[in-house]
Amino acid sequence: MKNLLPFELQQKISKQKAVKIITGLNNFSINSIIKIVKATELGQASYVDIAANPKIISTIKSINSFPLCVSSIEPLELLDCVIKGADIIEVGNFDIFYDKKIFCLLNKY
Repeated sequence: MKNLLPFELQQKISKQKAVKIITGLNNFSINSIIKIVKATELGQASYVDIAANPKIISTIKSINSFPLCVSSIEPLELLDCVIKGADIIEVGNFDIFYDKKIFCLLNKY
């Protein structure tokens, strides 16, 4: 399988020296996210995990080429984010639902 990650990020991950900064799964404030992405770049972290929102991905990618990760349980949402430039997708990240008393049960087949 071909690795589609940016080469520099591939190297960091293979050396187990990658650092992910999380802006917050529920953080849809573009101003807040921009500040965090800029700080992440200055701090030389490896990549940023942002809300799975195509408009946010597009905005961030228009001002910065830093690798972006998104998490969702919605396949179409992930696809839309990839189309807008997300570099990494994570299927899952259910923590946001626990406070709302929503639990996802997955069947093994």
